Amino acid sequence: MEWFLSFTELEFTMEVFMLKVFEISSEYYFFITLSLAILTLVTFILLRKFFHKAIMSLFKKLGENAPTLLEEINIALKTPLEFYWLCIGLLLTLYISPFVKFVRVDKPNLVIGESINFAVDIIPVDFVNACFHSATMLFLAWCLYNSISIYERILVEAGSKFTLLDNALLIRFCAKVARLIIVVTGLIFIISPFISNIGAIVTGVGLGGVAFTFIAKDTLEDILSGIVLMVDRPFSIKDWIEFDEVEGFVEDVSFRSTRVRTFTQGLVIVPNKILSTSNITNWSAMPKRRIRFELSLNYNTDVKLIEEAIIEYKNLLNSFKDVENDTHLVFLNEFADCALELRIMYYTPFIDLRGYSRVRGEVNLAILQLTRDLGLDIAFPTQTIILENEARYALQIANSGEVDH
Repeated sequence: MEWFLSFTELEFTMEVFMLKVFEISSEYYFFITLSLAILTLVTFILLRKFFHKAIMSLFKKLGENAPTLLEEINIALKTPLEFYWLCIGLLLTLYISPFVKFVRVDKPNLVIGESINFAVDIIPVDFVNACFHSATMLFLAWCLYNSISIYERILVEAGSKFTLLDNALLIRFCAKVARLIIVVTGLIFIISPFISNIGAIVTGVGLGGVAFTFIAKDTLEDILSGIVLMVDRPFSIKDWIEFDEVEGFVEDVSFRSTRVRTFTQGLVIVPNKILSTSNITNWSAMPKRRIRFELSLNYNTDVKLIEEAIIEYKNLLNSFKDVENDTHLVFLNEFADCALELRIMYYTPFIDLRGYSRVRGEVNLAILQLTRDLGLDIAFPTQTIILENEARYALQIANSGEVDH
């Protein structure tokens, strides 16, 4: 970690400091250094908020015109910065304390009375440096991991402005891959100071990956299918889709599966391999939504009144701003068993359930009122049943006026 912080120079400075303290008082050396170490740690703990604000003030000067971005950076870096500040404080605390053994400083033993006399500098300075190296790597990986969400949002917003770049699913998937790479790489660098042959570990990870491909074949197929879904883009997050017997809104697409929230608020988790081979209907891709229903009229309705009603229904649909013009149809569709069926069909630009239901309800109420104003009778399913005895009784009355008991 010498490229990030010169531990040699810091160690030399601390060694000189220790020698000065030793020259002042070797008898109380332990208590003096321990008190200074505790004071240093308490100071760093109290100043951690100030350190965070100082760093954020630098970002504020660089991005005064992007308050949202600054807030996201603040959220992403707040905890890692405070953590690293405390790590620096802990490093200096250990350096100052009597417990760390420096190469060129022979610290006196702790002597209490005549019975207690032992060395307290039992922590090698190289071990302290290695721990700080790991803490630094953890800090960097932590910052990068939290920053991925910022880059993800920026790319999604930028992609939404350009059709060719609009692929929120692929961006989210790449963000997850980046997070995984950061975690794996960060772990390797974190443990590297404590392992002499880090190359062997990397090689072992590679061989383990080859073995994993044979063991987790289905999982890899799901991951590859997920990549196909990202590139092909049959849907996006929050889209309303339907496939097989599943219908709902897409909540998330992960490495292995896709989460769909159904209209009954159930959560369906579908492996990407199954989803990629299914016939998917993306209802959110509709440019407009059709509304169609049948209006049943009595058979004794006058033909001219039906013709007038068709014209009035068309004029009514034209008067609605939420109904697309020149897309509606009103016509006598069928001679049903119990009624004359008028078909009324139109399109609305509202795709979502709330807007669609509102338009449909308003139009239905207006059609009901117009139907009553025109004096049309809405037919109901009816059925005439003639019993055999009653039919013979009616026939006898018609022929002779007498009833045969």
